[in-house]
Order: sequence, then structure tokens, then C-alpha cells
Amino acid sequence: MKGGTSDARPGDADPHALRRYATYPERGWFVDAFDEAALAACYASALPVSGAGWGDGAGTAPAHIALSVAIPALAPGNAAYLAFARRIDDDIAFHRQWDPARSDVAELHWSGELGLLGASGAARLVALLRQRFAFARDAHWSVSLDWRAAQDETLLDTLALNGFAHLELCVGAVPTARPGGIAGGMRSSTEFPGVGEQEPMDADRRRLTELVARARAHGFASVGAVLEYGTEPRGPVPGAPSPGTLHMLDALIAEGATRLRLQTRCMCADVLAERVVLVERLHASGYVQLGIDDHARRDDPLVSAQRFGRLVCKPFGLSSRATHAVVPLGPGAIGATADAYFQHLEALPSGPVRSIAGRKVRAPGLRGWRLSADDAIRRTVIQSLATNFFIDRQAIELAHNIEFSDYFANEIRVLRRCANAGLLSLEDNFVETTDAGRVRLDNLCGVFDRYRHVRHAWLRSWVGTARVLEPLLAVR
Repeated sequence: MKGGTSDARPGDADPHALRRYATYPERGWFVDAFDEAALAACYASALPVSGAGWGDGAGTAPAHIALSVAIPALAPGNAAYLAFARRIDDDIAFHRQWDPARSDVAELHWSGELGLLGASGAARLVALLRQRFAFARDAHWSVSLDWRAAQDETLLDTLALNGFAHLELCVGAVPTARPGGIAGGMRSSTEFPGVGEQEPMDADRRRLTELVARARAHGFASVGAVLEYGTEPRGPVPGAPSPGTLHMLDALIAEGATRLRLQTRCMCADVLAERVVLVERLHASGYVQLGIDDHARRDDPLVSAQRFGRLVCKPFGLSSRATHAVVPLGPGAIGATADAYFQHLEALPSGPVRSIAGRKVRAPGLRGWRLSADDAIRRTVIQSLATNFFIDRQAIELAHNIEFSDYFANEIRVLRRCANAGLLSLEDNFVETTDAGRVRLDNLCGVFDRYRHVRHAWLRSWVGTARVLEPLLAVR
């Protein structure tokens, strides 16, 4: 999609955050000019997305889709839930105008404020989705849940009994509803029963590890957790993780966490050394690195998918399921087709109610990005490097009809410097990362990212890749 780009990144984009490349370009580059006509064109040309980012149709049943449901903070009371359910129903009707969004669901992912939705709200939402969609018999259901909300055993039971198989426990600030219903904001921990405002860090860790064991007991097939590092005072040895972080990692491993994600918002040299220690500890415990910051036990289905080159990057994370589209539901949800990413706006735009399929619907506001041919090529390269840890140059050439050495001449010059630094190897038709390079996958992927460090729209049409590559090799 040409034109209509924003001149700067959104205020919530952290330039020091570790980039995961679940989307390329990232959502910071989505534009408001992506409208319903652009979405209709993307659905009309929807192809299966599989492998390392290109559409090849392998390993997927015809016309299966994924649903990504974003649950906002809800004010207490049934009225707030009804308003949210109405929006979900409107979003469903809006996307089902186009045939791909009517297909069977092979994957369902929930994220957001399930703790405020509650067990009864979760059960009603599942019933609504089952009423509106047909689910494949082997559909994969996953949910990201704030660890405080996971203390609600009724909610865990409800999710497990309704078919959710994978649970990821997240640690962070808890959003709250503003007066009047669905909204954003921050809710202090004192508003949750039994959670103090200034609880000791070790108590939080103990609860998180207990929750992993409890979730397994509730019947979840796999339970993952997010481990934050680099935020506490470290020990006397430079680059060594804090004792609390190591204790937390060991406890999660001992409790049988299926997947672990290492997360930090700082990439200084000391934190990078800390990351190396944590990754080595994970490898010694039998975990396999799946991407820039994701690790899983060897018996996890994602590890098998990676081994056969079927690991897929989706807006909500890594997946072993190839689908034709990711359909977003709810405020802030991100969807995808083979050649576009699109996101619902948090607030519904003002405008008349429309009639779709015989019912009155408020269409969600959209922002997004239609991938150019260059975007598609670079996404294939970046996601192959981020998930498979190598680039098959010949496969890229065949898939996109390019000459790799000519197309990426500037990038190859930088890759040679990376090879000299021991981060990767350049042999025959393959670019493959070393163990040292896997710790810095974010930087290596950034070599191919033409949007990284480019802030203004008018630069995008002419800036050369070589102008923005040099800063990528420096440790931030």
C-alpha cells in the first residue's frame, strides 16, 4: 500500500525493546490509510501462510483460519460484558463479509484482561464463538493470562474445560477499566483481593511457580511463562544474572514449564551477558530455542514444527499451524493475511450503523500495512532467520524470483562482518547463525529490516539500506 504513512512511531514504541518480528513491518508502522477496501483486497487474495513466511500451502487444510481475540479491561457488571460481547459480534459480522473469514477455525488465541472478564464471561464468550464459527476437530486453543488472574481457580477450570490447551502466564502491570465500560488505563495491585501494593519480589516468584504447577493440575497440556530479566540489581560478577532471576528460572524448570520466554527492555552489554547465562541454563535443562526469545522443551509440538521448517510467525506469537488468515476480534486485535497486517482501533469510530448480513453492525476502525514485494521478501528472510536460524538463499531466490547476492548486496557486506565476529557462517547457499549469534538474533534480523531506525515517511522512498545498517551491530 502506497502513501498515507505516519511520520513517527507511536508513543508506546520502545526503541530499546527487543524486537520479536512476529510481524514485519511491526505494528509501529501500521497506517490509518489502510481501510476497508484494502482489507477486502487482502482477503480476496488470501493465500495460506506457512513455513518461514511465504505462502506455499503445505501442511494446511484448505481455507482454515486463526482467530485472535483481544479482551479489553472491563468495568464490573453485566452491562460492560454485554457491550464487549456486542463489539465481538459486530467484529465477527464485519470480517465474515469475506469468504476466508467464514472458514473453519484451526487456531484460537486469547489475550488481554481475562481476569476482569471472569469465569462466567469467558464461558459466554466461548459459547458465542462456537455459535458463530465451525472449529476444526484438532483446533489449537491458547491463552495468555496475567499471573494474578491465574490465581482464580474457577477461571482456570473454565478455560481448561472449554478446550484451551496452552496457557502462558504473563507478569506485568494490570490494566483497569476507566469509568463507563471498555477502556484502557492502569489498575493498581491493591484492587485485586489478596494482592498487596508492594509485595516482595520473592513472593511474586513463589506464586508464579505455584501457578505453573496448579495450571498443569487443571488439565492444560502445556503451560508457559514469561521470565523478565535485567531489571534487578545483579551480583558482584559483571554480566551475571541476579540470584533471584536464576532462582526463578530454576523453579520454573523444576515445575515443568513447557515454554519459557526471556523478556527484557534493556540491551546493554551487561544484560546481553546475563541473557547468555540464562540461555545456557535453559539448554542444559533440555530446552530448545525457537526464536529470538522463545524456548520450549524438546517434546513440545513447536520444536517438531521447527525441525521440519513449519514454524510460523503470527501476530500473537509462534505457531505450528498454517492458516489462510488471522482474523482479529476485539479492540486492538491484530490480524493478518499473506500480504498484509491489520489492527482494530481501540475505540469504535463515529459513524452510522451499517447493515451487514441482515443485522446492524458498527464496523471497527482499522489501521494496517499492505506488504510490498520488498516487504514480502524481507519478511521471508527475517522470519526464516528468527525461527529456523538459517537462510536458504536458493529457496528465497526460487520463491521470490530474485538473485539473492544482488538484491541483498549491502546486507551481505554486513553479514561478512558478523561472520568475522563469530555470529554466523556463510557457506554455499546458506546463512546460518552460530550459538553466539542466536543470542543476538534481534540484531541479525535487523540487518534485513529496512524500517528499523527510519523514523520519517519521506525517507522510506529513497533511503538506502547501507545508511541504516551500521548502528545495528553495536550493542545498545
